[in-house]
Amino acid sequence: YSMSSNKIKILLVGPIGDNVDDFVARISSLQKSKAGPFDACFSVGQVNASITSHEFPLPVYLQNASGLTEKEGLVELAPNLYALATAQVVSLDIAKTQLVVASCPPRIHWDSEACKPLRDTVSHVSYVGCDLLLTDEWPQGVERILEGVSGDQGSFDAAQVALEARPRYHVGRAPAHGTFLQSPPFRQLAATSSTFTPKHTGRFLCLNPVVSPAEFKQKGKSAKFVHALGITPLQYMTAVELQMPEGVLSNPFTDDSYQTTAATGGSGGGAGLSEAQARRLLSETSSGGDSHARWASKKRNRDSESNQDEVDNSENMTLFLHGLHKDV
Repeated sequence: YSMSSNKIKILLVGPIGDNVDDFVARISSLQKSKAGPFDACFSVGQVNASITSHEFPLPVYLQNASGLTEKEGLVELAPNLYALATAQVVSLDIAKTQLVVASCPPRIHWDSEACKPLRDTVSHVSYVGCDLLLTDEWPQGVERILEGVSGDQGSFDAAQVALEARPRYHVGRAPAHGTFLQSPPFRQLAATSSTFTPKHTGRFLCLNPVVSPAEFKQKGKSAKFVHALGITPLQYMTAVELQMPEGVLSNPFTDDSYQTTAATGGSGGGAGLSEAQARRLLSETSSGGDSHARWASKKRNRDSESNQDEVDNSENMTLFLHGLHKDV
């Protein structure tokens, strides 16, 4: 397949909230502009239930449809309006092209039963990655590769999903300071369940809440809440198109990245541990899953290398305490 024959144009939007009228007006305007028409729109963050009474000029997919439906999976809320109502990976038919989208409800835990459908998909031996990942939370660790951002202010679970889902574009809402940001491309890590080495890079984009035209004019580009993207889905890309560009950064969702963040004053407090490191330490007490095994294996290898000259002592014991607050 060539890039031109399968390329689609999509809109990525931040939290709509109560500004449904402004959202509809903006995407309708873009659809009629020289940049359009677009094939689909994806929104992260909360949205007012009144959105179901509006008409849309293109398919709109909501990542956080809390309170809009009790159903699970991909739910049609109204004509051209859909909810990605569970943690899932779905293949969407967009302009006769298959776009693979992963989505998570807000405040979901990677190890929870609610996240199992997504975990099962991304851990399958045939899974290579997705085109979009939509999450409410900021993924912990990504601040290391974003200019002007510091501190572990994001979610470990969102970072774990990003690590395992291997998206080309991960879209989340902007943190409290409210600035549009886009990361440089970074490498994806190979899955423990497969020998396949990912050839595509990842990027993270954070988008602000939808605002009125007057407020956007006052705040400027930092208040950007919509981003247009032309994308050829991963499954249609050729080997030439998948060639790794120069200067690609290392993956920000690894223990090495969290160690760097903790050393510069992360959320781990006096213990010097990020939330991710603390939770990985606790996960070593159980068999865990593929992701846990990866980190536990890395630590066991480091321990064996550093302690190879020590004498075995059967009286040595390690006590693991589960459930402590991350700052303890």
